[in-house]
Amino acid sequence: MGGAKKILKKVKKTLDKWFEKCYIISVMRNKKETKSSKRELLSIINEDIKDVQFSIQNNNDSNDFIILKGLLEEKAKLEAAIEEEERMNEDEIKELFGDVIYEYTSEQAVNDGFLVRIPKACAINLMTNGVYSQCIEPFVLRDVITQKIIRGTSPLALMKKLVSRVEAAVLAQIKSGKAKRDDWFYSVEASGWKFFVAQNESGKFTMMFPEEY
Repeated sequence: MGGAKKILKKVKKTLDKWFEKCYIISVMRNKKETKSSKRELLSIINEDIKDVQFSIQNNNDSNDFIILKGLLEEKAKLEAAIEEEERMNEDEIKELFGDVIYEYTSEQAVNDGFLVRIPKACAINLMTNGVYSQCIEPFVLRDVITQKIIRGTSPLALMKKLVSRVEAAVLAQIKSGKAKRDDWFYSVEASGWKFFVAQNESGKFTMMFPEEY
């Protein structure tokens, strides 16, 4: 009897975990159906898949395979839905404006010196050269004798500090209910400067001065 109780307890635990995943998925699906909400749910599912895979590797619990199978199925459905939505959006744009004559990508702008890539970035991965020249470059300090950059004032350190403040300002704006529409940008202030933050083709964001928009 003791063995049967242990098995039932393990099955109940597995079902509880799976129902919890199903609840999250259901809540997310009841939200406004936008590409961003689908991507948010996909991110949650990917994290859950990692957790379950880790559990399988360490515990070798056969019940985890049931959860993993369900999560992988949900992931496949979501990815297909996002891909279809992107295809439909492209078709709508093409119907309105016709074929693209010329496309200038962020990568080209980086190569041309108009944009600066932010290493190890999170949400904001690019800044304009204007922002870099005014907000980063003047604050890089060097030792008078050795000319080595003083610790904490390297371009990378300064960029990370500024970007974290801008991202915090954007997050505060979102939490306040003033989130942008898909075709808008965020207008925030950080470290005494005003910035516009607009989504780029990578799905991440570019920060710039208002006059550069």
